Amino acid sequence: MKRGLIILFVFFTLVVPVQGAFAGLKVSEGYASVNFKELGQTIVGIGILDIRDPDVADDYARLVHCSLYRKNYANDVEWNKIRDQIIFDVMEKREYYRVMYEVYGVFKLGRYDFDKQFFPLGMNKFGRDTAMRNVGYIELFSNKGYIPYCGRTNISKIFLPNISLRPNHNVTVEGFGVPVEKVEGILARMEKAKNVDRLVYGRIRVRITEPLPVISKHFRIEMKGDVVSVDFFLDREMAKPIGGVQFSR
Repeated sequence: MKRGLIILFVFFTLVVPVQGAFAGLKVSEGYASVNFKELGQTIVGIGILDIRDPDVADDYARLVHCSLYRKNYANDVEWNKIRDQIIFDVMEKREYYRVMYEVYGVFKLGRYDFDKQFFPLGMNKFGRDTAMRNVGYIELFSNKGYIPYCGRTNISKIFLPNISLRPNHNVTVEGFGVPVEKVEGILARMEKAKNVDRLVYGRIRVRITEPLPVISKHFRIEMKGDVVSVDFFLDREMAKPIGGVQFSR
């Protein structure tokens, strides 16, 4: 499964681009890695787009039920029945949609602070600070990851390819706590992996809470939500956790 490009902004300034290297990553129950189809279902499910609009319903069917669309769209009578059923299912919430997603990023581990028992996040080799400071914008999907669906040759004007989350509370993660007795083991595993750049892999879990108006002039769909946690791992597969930050909201 190809993942979208995820970008974190601090006051809308680029901090760290993410994603490509995480294809095939297993996600925990209840969360999904971002993809355009599931985000499309979320966008309709929480009411950003009105499924009762025939154009929305048709493009939704094209995105979510491609084989049904290909088989029946040319038949006006049959398609009208199918469209009505799709609208009914969405309105009755029989169509499944998610509100909990995971996005991923690459961060630079700074030097351990023995007094605070804390690993700060530092500057990467491109001179960008990978710490998250007052983040007010998380890009879930961008047109760089968009692939035309179900016979499309262009980008939909309904399901816009730039989809972002505005956290209900700006998020700051400057590092994470690690007990002193675990530090040597973490550094040894980095050395064994020849991870001279001290890169760690972050998993950012979000929960979508409400829609925001579509900004058509910016070719963008936005949602409000909460950052649930930010966890850090030594490996891209995210099987070797080393710390993280949980948010109680």
